[in-house]
Amino acid sequence: MDNEYKIALDTIIDKVRSGIELNPYQSKQSFNSDYDDGLFNDWGIHHLHLSNKLKNESDYFMERSSKLLFVKFTMTKAYFIDIYSHNEKPLWGKKDLIRKI
Repeated sequence: MDNEYKIALDTIIDKVRSGIELNPYQSKQSFNSDYDDGLFNDWGIHHLHLSNKLKNESDYFMERSSKLLFVKFTMTKAYFIDIYSHNEKPLWGKKDLIRKI
């Protein structure tokens, strides 16, 4: 894993441990109620962009990255499932992710 992705992953892990919101790492569509994210809607699996960079200082979301971290949250746990390339197809129907949880 590239160092940039490792740093972003470590930052996300630290934020999970500290209870800091992760919304800036989510899809820009995450606040769009019409958007259908099948993995999240069907299985509660989030995908987070592995980036710690903002395109502009005023941006809310981190820059989109070519690697995505897939995570399932419960009230007390975060299950880091896997990392996939953003362009890997068919990404949003990965049976591997379901098997792993």
